[in-house]
Amino acid sequence: KQLKISYLKQIQKTIKKTARREQLMREEAEQKRLKTVLELQFILDKLGTSGVPVLTEEELTMLDEFYKLVYPERDMNMR
Repeated sequence: KQLKISYLKQIQKTIKKTARREQLMREEAEQKRLKTVLELQFILDKLGTSGVPVLTEEELTMLDEFYKLVYPERDMNMR
């Protein structure tokens, strides 16, 4: 019986470690995604300043569409 309890505790510990590892991987992926979004936002903010070429109307329209992807509307009901 003691062996069974020890075995079950080991399984429980392994499950917790796996869940923690998966959570860390999700957090790392989210941080990478957020870093990319912030870099793109920075680039978009700098367009048209500091000697950067002025864009055509068509290019601005494409950037507006891209902006909607980078700055999605947030559902305030979600966390």
